[in-house]
Amino acid sequence: MTPYSATIHTPRSVMQRSGMLDWDTQPTLYKHYPAHLFSYAIDAVPALAYIGLARSITQKVPHPTGLYHRLSPPSAGNLHPLELYVQLRGFEGVISGIYHIDVYRHRLVLLAEVGAVGLEAHLGIEGRIEGVLWVLSSVPFRSVWKYGQRAWRYLYLDAGHQWGAITAACATQNQSVTILSEVDTRAVGVVMGLGDQERVEMVGYSGHITDKSVAPFSRPLIEVAPTDYIDRTTMREFNTMAHTPPVIASLAPLAPLDNLSQLIVARRSARSFGASMVDEARLAWLVERMRSFDSSVTSHIITDKEGKITMAQLCLGQGWMAKASAIWVQTAPVCDETMLSCASYAVHCVMLEALSRGIVSSGIGAFYDHELQKFLGTQEEILYVSVWGAP
Repeated sequence: MTPYSATIHTPRSVMQRSGMLDWDTQPTLYKHYPAHLFSYAIDAVPALAYIGLARSITQKVPHPTGLYHRLSPPSAGNLHPLELYVQLRGFEGVISGIYHIDVYRHRLVLLAEVGAVGLEAHLGIEGRIEGVLWVLSSVPFRSVWKYGQRAWRYLYLDAGHQWGAITAACATQNQSVTILSEVDTRAVGVVMGLGDQERVEMVGYSGHITDKSVAPFSRPLIEVAPTDYIDRTTMREFNTMAHTPPVIASLAPLAPLDNLSQLIVARRSARSFGASMVDEARLAWLVERMRSFDSSVTSHIITDKEGKITMAQLCLGQGWMAKASAIWVQTAPVCDETMLSCASYAVHCVMLEALSRGIVSSGIGAFYDHELQKFLGTQEEILYVSVWGAP
């Protein structure tokens, strides 16, 4: 059984998993390294500010249980089962090293200095990268805790959104990001000290490779648990599914945008829309952008009233979706880690482009798979649903 078939939603499966969730048992959302490690406040170093845009808290909303945090990349259920690390070289006044982005404290925590040694040697790169080496890891239990096996999909949808956020952050500096597709992610995770509950998913860099040689680390970095606890029985069930990190050769670039930094901070996942629809001119632009962004996925775009009402029902009865101006469904012959990440990366980039035109949006990962395939008239597997409208 493939992970896709093992995670299909049906009315019966949804009913079996429904019920009260004890939020007091939620694992911690943020990984923290020991306070004695050296760190930079991201906002205190101008050269590092754009790195913070890639993964940072952009809004704190009062909630009965405390402050509800929204981050620059969205996440299914706001569970954020990802961590982000960077290796920095060539930043004036900044120690060249491997850092963890501590989202909660908005700091870069130094895990190891680099010079003659570096992660490049563990990635099959012979020279040193001047710039930023981005390492994205996952902490599946944060999502599995709530969603069970279905968390497999949300994990890789989140990964695509995060890579979109990295791409957007680099674009504020007129930089592009190169994905490294042939990486032994398990070996990289070992040298980074990630342990058995956190694993490397994607690696890339923004900058250039020099001809200076680099040697591997002789021992792993410090190991810190990514959550306050792990339910190993639950994780054992999740890990019975065979899943591998995405293998992506390249991704389409984000269109040039004015005030991109402000758009990154302002982006929210909309859960309601205004009374009016997006006007015809902007809707035509949106539909064309959806269709043209990534040819590796098939785009189904629903704009008629009855179709949107049906879509709301098929997405587990989320009635507010019917008030959207457009609903974008992405499908592919095979739904796997790579295609899920590519789909959500495309959505993230179009989200920012659409926001610059006054269009808000949200991703939807919960839907009745077979019923939605039937409605669309396709045998392709469903990757992602997103909704778009006027604020």
